[in-house]
Amino acid sequence: MKQLTKFFCIALIAAVFAACSDDDNTRVPATAVVLDCTEKDLVVGETLQLSATPTPADTDDKVVWSSDATQFASVSDAGLVTAVAAGTAKISATYGSVSATCTVHVTEPEPGPAPETDDVISFESEEGMLAIDGEPVQLGDVTVSGGSAAGNHHHVFWAKGGYYDELAEGGVYNGYLCSTSDQNVWFGTHFSADTGYGDYWAGFVVTANYGKTATSVDYANQFMVWADKGAKGSSNCMIGFFDGYTEGYAIPTIEFVEPRQVRYLYMANTAITYPYEPMQVDAASYYYKVKITGSLNGDETGRVECTLIEGTKKVSDWKMVDLSALGEVDCLTFSPDSNEVNEFGLLAPAYFAVDRIILAAKE
Repeated sequence: MKQLTKFFCIALIAAVFAACSDDDNTRVPATAVVLDCTEKDLVVGETLQLSATPTPADTDDKVVWSSDATQFASVSDAGLVTAVAAGTAKISATYGSVSATCTVHVTEPEPGPAPETDDVISFESEEGMLAIDGEPVQLGDVTVSGGSAAGNHHHVFWAKGGYYDELAEGGVYNGYLCSTSDQNVWFGTHFSADTGYGDYWAGFVVTANYGKTATSVDYANQFMVWADKGAKGSSNCMIGFFDGYTEGYAIPTIEFVEPRQVRYLYMANTAITYPYEPMQVDAASYYYKVKITGSLNGDETGRVECTLIEGTKKVSDWKMVDLSALGEVDCLTFSPDSNEVNEFGLLAPAYFAVDRIILAAKE
């Protein structure tokens, strides 16, 4: 009887192993997956239903949804994406060992009346922005001589050469870079070719350079914005650089011929500020802010801060900044702030990007 029981046990174990072997042989793994959307712009609060199609269709693998940046966009087990905050997230659908990705760009909603009731400055060529000599602003190639940014740079407009050289004193130009087509809004800049260190600039430049590949501080990237494109998909924007040692337009400045209320604008990090790792303070406590000060007839109307980096949290795209509290102004200045300082002042790269400036409609 014991021998018979033993025989049945062995037979049962053999049957189980055979069944498992059969299951392994008949299992159908996914070999590919396709999403119905690979890139999408969303506003905070909006949702997007994604659909994933695996190959083969009868795969035994089950889809697993994930987001690489849940602080910007989350995704449910059913593939429903929810825009959480301004930034970029990659949403992945994974079947076994294969996956597909949709890149989601999230922006803040624009407050108040529809944009068509306001004046919008987004630095696009069709807006007809003018250089200091009254000619249209044209982005092109520039050659930087000397210094850590020496070399050829593309898609930039700054105060080097031409009419700006005629206005320079001792190799230094400190004045307006360009204006809106009606010449009612002016952007300041500073340029020097006589510093002993090669070409040097501060204030504002116009750029069409974007990218998120930099892994460390490299001043060859000083004309590049940490974004995939301009705010709301624009092509051009402004980069500001704050020089606390030089006066005048080396401090990024916007001036208005007629006082205007700036309702809001968008700001972003640059390819220098985003990968920056602090040396003097702990990375977790490091912050980088830009203080925007409004004034009217020389009197300050208020200040608004835009935090671009706070510890491990970094603005990875465009961030809307509400300036309505400043009221009507005839001047805006931008002064970065950081706890990365020593006896010589701010050590962090004082760069930032500005785009899509919204002026309240004139009454």
